[in-house]
Amino acid sequence: MSIPPLVRSIAKLLAQDAPGDLPRIRETHASWVFLTARHAWKLKKINREWPAHARQQRLQSENELALNQAIAPDVYLGVVPIYQSAAGELQWQAAGEARHWLIKMQRLPDDRSLEALIASGQFGAAEARRVGRSIAQFHLHCASAPVSSALLRSRLLAALALDVRQLRGLRYGLSRVAVALLGQQLRRQARRLAPLLLARVADGRIVEGHGDLRAEHVYLTDTVQIIDRLDFSQALRVQDSADEAGFLALECERLHAAPAARALLQGYLGARHDRISPRLLDFYQACRACTRARLAVAHLDEPQYRHQARWRRRALDYLGLALWHMTLSCAGRPQLAIKQLVLLPGLRGGRHRSPHLLRKGAALPRGRRLAS
Repeated sequence: MSIPPLVRSIAKLLAQDAPGDLPRIRETHASWVFLTARHAWKLKKINREWPAHARQQRLQSENELALNQAIAPDVYLGVVPIYQSAAGELQWQAAGEARHWLIKMQRLPDDRSLEALIASGQFGAAEARRVGRSIAQFHLHCASAPVSSALLRSRLLAALALDVRQLRGLRYGLSRVAVALLGQQLRRQARRLAPLLLARVADGRIVEGHGDLRAEHVYLTDTVQIIDRLDFSQALRVQDSADEAGFLALECERLHAAPAARALLQGYLGARHDRISPRLLDFYQACRACTRARLAVAHLDEPQYRHQARWRRRALDYLGLALWHMTLSCAGRPQLAIKQLVLLPGLRGGRHRSPHLLRKGAALPRGRRLAS
């Protein structure tokens, strides 16, 4: 990882406040993150010249702070300015207009993230139901979104079209036929499920939620902490509340925690008194898996990730999950589901334990079950 001089200078400034506590630096697509023993600091990437740079950075940081203080007030502590001395050194002491702005957060223990708990075998049914109930409580206080079922469906189909188009790129080496058939079946299913989408809208189940509820954004401490609410797009935060919970359950499945995924959904749906159709929920999960597959292979277009095979493996895992949930969603039309499974090349492994590898070459034997 190439670290710019500015990022090194901010790390040096943070280290001055705690001698011997050198910050760990992490890069995301949108930010640089500095981890000290007690705090996490986030610097938004802004591609503009100062002073417009600092003003936009402040606006984006304050927006992220406000969105996340609503769900994790004990974690998101404030937005802090950095100034520049006459000698050109970065400092906390006010001197003219701020040069940069950092989001200051309480650091949560790494080993208490949902992702880490799953990896260590500490995320069982009881913990999963607790997380599900916490998400339900969060959604209870989210604003309902005034979205029509037609708009909701059009957004789902637009995202699906983008996913299929990019996943079929030859440079990724995925089965173009398999991806196209998966997309075709999901588009048909969207039409069949239109009345159910209408009912969800009428029931007030569309909320402005988190927008990116992955396992790395959930921590189990004394309370369940949900962080990193998506801040750059309100439209991406607007979704069926069960869709958002289903996405986190999907992440549990990818991490080989299928029983926990089921318990999480039980806790969530029970707390929300939500009787969503299983076919619709599986459809949502299949669509989400397609999007995550696209985002995974997109890493291969970036120089620093181009030779990391894990991103293609992750995309294949997501495509297998998309296929599985699409098949479940189509349970009312088994002949189509079976036809889809027979035509998709290279599927192997059980439902949750092994990757569903959509590679070129092999074909699924007729009649083989997905469930392990």
